[in-house]
Amino acid sequence: MLTLKDERFRVMNELISGMRILKLYGWELGFEDIINQIRVKEIQMIRRTQAAMVALIVEFKLAPFLMSVAAFYCYVLINPTHILTARTAFVGISVISDLGMAFALVPQIFSGVFQSLVSVGRMNSFLNSDEIDPYINREPDKLASSDLCLSIKNGYFAWVKSSAEEDQKTNLTAADGDQKKPIHKKRFVLRNINISVKKGHLLIIIGPVGSGKSTLLYALLGQLIKLNGEVTVIGKVAYVPQQAWILNASIRKNILFTKPFKNKKYEEVLKACALTYDLNVLPAGDETEIGEKGINLSGGQKQRISIARACYASADVYFFDDPLSAVDVHVGSHLFKHVIGHKGLLADRTRILVTHNVSYLPYADRVIVLKDGMVAEQGTYNELVRESQVFAELVNQLKAQQDKESPGQTRKKADENQDKVKNTDKFKQNAQLIEDEDMRLGAVDWHVYAAYLDAIGYKWPIMILFFSLMSVWFSIKARDWLSVWSGDVPGSDGKISETMRDYRILIYCVLGFGNAVALMLSLTARNYASIEAAALIHMNVLYCILRAPVSFFETTPTGRIVNRFSRDIAIVDVIAAETLHMWMFAVFQLCGTLLAITIEIPIFFAAAAPLSILYYGFQMLYLSLSRQLQRLISVTFSPIFSHFTETFAGISVIRAFEVKDFFVKESCRKLDASIQCSYADLAAERWLTVRLEICGSLILLFASLVMVYYHEQFQGHGEKVGLILTYSLSVTMMLNSIIRTNSQMEISLVSVERLLEYINLPSEAPWKTLQQDIPAEWPEHGGIAFENYSTRYREGLPLVLKSISIVINPGEKVGIVGRTGTGKSSLALALFRVLEAAKGRIVIDNIDIGLIGLHDLRHRLTIIPQDPVLFRGSLRLNLDPLRSNNRF
Repeated sequence: MLTLKDERFRVMNELISGMRILKLYGWELGFEDIINQIRVKEIQMIRRTQAAMVALIVEFKLAPFLMSVAAFYCYVLINPTHILTARTAFVGISVISDLGMAFALVPQIFSGVFQSLVSVGRMNSFLNSDEIDPYINREPDKLASSDLCLSIKNGYFAWVKSSAEEDQKTNLTAADGDQKKPIHKKRFVLRNINISVKKGHLLIIIGPVGSGKSTLLYALLGQLIKLNGEVTVIGKVAYVPQQAWILNASIRKNILFTKPFKNKKYEEVLKACALTYDLNVLPAGDETEIGEKGINLSGGQKQRISIARACYASADVYFFDDPLSAVDVHVGSHLFKHVIGHKGLLADRTRILVTHNVSYLPYADRVIVLKDGMVAEQGTYNELVRESQVFAELVNQLKAQQDKESPGQTRKKADENQDKVKNTDKFKQNAQLIEDEDMRLGAVDWHVYAAYLDAIGYKWPIMILFFSLMSVWFSIKARDWLSVWSGDVPGSDGKISETMRDYRILIYCVLGFGNAVALMLSLTARNYASIEAAALIHMNVLYCILRAPVSFFETTPTGRIVNRFSRDIAIVDVIAAETLHMWMFAVFQLCGTLLAITIEIPIFFAAAAPLSILYYGFQMLYLSLSRQLQRLISVTFSPIFSHFTETFAGISVIRAFEVKDFFVKESCRKLDASIQCSYADLAAERWLTVRLEICGSLILLFASLVMVYYHEQFQGHGEKVGLILTYSLSVTMMLNSIIRTNSQMEISLVSVERLLEYINLPSEAPWKTLQQDIPAEWPEHGGIAFENYSTRYREGLPLVLKSISIVINPGEKVGIVGRTGTGKSSLALALFRVLEAAKGRIVIDNIDIGLIGLHDLRHRLTIIPQDPVLFRGSLRLNLDPLRSNNRF
């Protein structure tokens, strides 16, 4: 079951992270089906687990009863003169009841132990998994020359380790000094790598797509499996990945990246990375929050922040994995000149640059050409131009590719004062983009109870109510029957007739087994109700999340949403219905028991009233505290999920900058915040336990004093005394159970409350067209007209496109150009109605797209997004998750 939960969380995390892609392609239903299929399997496993738990509960519920039957029967059977008196019966029942309380905990203990063993096994497997071998040498004496900064000698690298059996089947031998090591042919991604770089030099790595350029940087960073050779890197390292990794924090924190702030150095970095103007136009400058994964920045802006982070780190060796491809040509030229080049900010540092731009090659101190995971050529630019045919062919190929991708473009001098930040209006005036998670105060509203009961339906509550009442009735009647049995008067011979004895035992057994059967049916009905409610709530929340607009995901961290689908759904799966049922069962038992005691001792009811007020007062004090603590626990879980997700996404950068300790401490800080709430909740529970035990003792004391005071009434009726004392003990346990389960029930319904918040999210426009029929061949021609069109990213924000009026004729190829932040991406999003019109309209082939369902529109258009997203799974899943094309 945990495996299925993991799979659902993984797909859910991917879905949320790639929601913009899903919206643009209209793939929501395809991924909804994937998650629902996993959920169906998970529900089946929950059903089986709960069925096993019902069997255990009934079995251990029967155990004390069978013990009492066996004890009483053996007692009266061994010697006919043995009479089951009240003293014998109720003392025995009291002892066996204590055992019964222990037996009742056994199913929970079994469940907890089994779940713990599974969790410990999974953690053990994770903790014992292979770790990265720290193969990077840091000693200068490992280098052939003192002026070298890094080198690889006879290096063979792979992404994953091979088993010894595989290595024996297929291997080659690589020389390593006097030793020879077998290397698996099919598993390495880099082979026979021999390179060296001098201090302060610029090394440029080029090669065809898939030749291993980025992988070589990973090898130098120590993040691959080294099969053979030696790798030496001297000094601190900074790394700029191909896809910029951005923290969900302010721009300043992203650039400082745990380093202390130094104003002069900071300003130099901003200027060199062309970020000065961007910060000037933001509402809070570099303190502006930029959102999860930098979602509200352009690709170029994210990459410039990533480069600025590396520059500010003051490292000795810099690795640039083709970061200039993410920026405009003139910005790329500016960054190369002012950061990477020989007159740039890092001119005296060692720089390794991966690139496809051949215009940078003449500035390199050394060039390496990779092909099929091997170094095909290396040398200075002039040497390779003169002597290498392979280099010449590759350069011509890359030039042709550049000319094809960017016809007519010429490099321009960058002017950071003209560079504008992307969609600054998407940021709130207070610079806070991510809103704090909403946390309600006070009692759970009744509409939450109503919504949960509505999800359960009407059939199951009626069955639960009926069988619970039957179980309580059988339980009370069994004790009454035991009282009658213990009051039997023996005959003149001092014996009870065998017929009467067997009759008493038979009826007692029938009542006991009737109680067990009714309990089993009640628990089974509860499980079905719980599963149906959980399945329906999950389905509705998932549907509403998929229907939410993109702006919701821009202002809500992934971890916050995943928390709803993990912890809150887990509580709704089992705990919510369980506590509701236990509370109802305890109330029925209490009412029946109080009625039985009041019949025998009417004055007991008078004492029960003030004690009930005391109980109620304790409950309200505990409940108000525990309920809010539970909300705090739920809220503090979200940052933990978000931090884990963010950390895993940037693990290569974190390792390269050697800031693992900072992120571990940050994770511990977030865990501590959640654990503090959990600890306070446990302390509150202990507080309640002490006071409930005191109240229970007072009830038992009052019952005893009443019977002593009215001793004449109970003279010769020991069976009544025993029954009343047994009931008094039961009342104590029932009141304790009611208060605990009532508190747990409301606490568990906090999760239902949190899920209902997402069910009530605002939705996008309908997926299907409602107002008119769309021709099957639409759009047949492809004519597009923007008619006085304006739009904004969210309500309350300024317009990002203002009164756009353009006409694109059918068959035309149109290029939309403009500096960063002028609205190019916004225009594309408007075509797909990711942004809705604030004014005007867009017409495609004479049809207003504002009147078309979103899926009808998005399935007939297509786009290649700026930030590519791949989902884990097959190529078919990434190409056609809706399985609409049968040609695959």
